[in-house]
Amino acid sequence: MTSQILTISSQGQITVPKTIRDRIGIKPGAKIVVYLKKDLQGDIVVLEPKEKSWAKKLAGSGKNLWGNSDAYLKNERKSWGED
Repeated sequence: MTSQILTISSQGQITVPKTIRDRIGIKPGAKIVVYLKKDLQGDIVVLEPKEKSWAKKLAGSGKNLWGNSDAYLKNERKSWGED
């Protein structure tokens, strides 16, 4: 895991180090999502690039959620016994 110590300015701003910006692929003007995540040790602040399209981010995430649906449907249709 990459970690660095950041200083918060008097205006509440931080600078994300170049090594981290490069690694997560953010450019000047990019939007960042900030959220808190619960951990055994307490709250963790998470920064991640804002997705341009949530549809693209979620695409394929349900793949095989229900197993092999094509095989299931084939077997079901076969059980109908339409000879």
